[in-house]
Amino acid sequence: MKLFSFTSGKVVDAYARQLAQDFFKSCARPMATSGKDKVFEKKADQVLLSIYARAKAFRMERRLWVFNRARFAKSFQDEMFKLGYEADLVKRVTKALVTSALLGK
Repeated sequence: MKLFSFTSGKVVDAYARQLAQDFFKSCARPMATSGKDKVFEKKADQVLLSIYARAKAFRMERRLWVFNRARFAKSFQDEMFKLGYEADLVKRVTKALVTSALLGK
């Protein structure tokens, strides 16, 4: 397994941030609610499936190796925090992104 790829880190960071912003635009969580909001979770599941597919396509198209896959996940996670999502949600979404889109062949 190779550790580095020829894809620029800036390109990886920008695409990961864009995916997080697309998630925010598609289903911004209402700040007034606490706990689980079923409408939000249903919409989020639909949007996340699309985001995971786009991330996987980007990984395969750019042939991201280990370092850039980790960089992608970290940039995505940081942008989600910056957009104001709760730590628990960010952790679950990022973990799912890594396992569904960034791991494997």
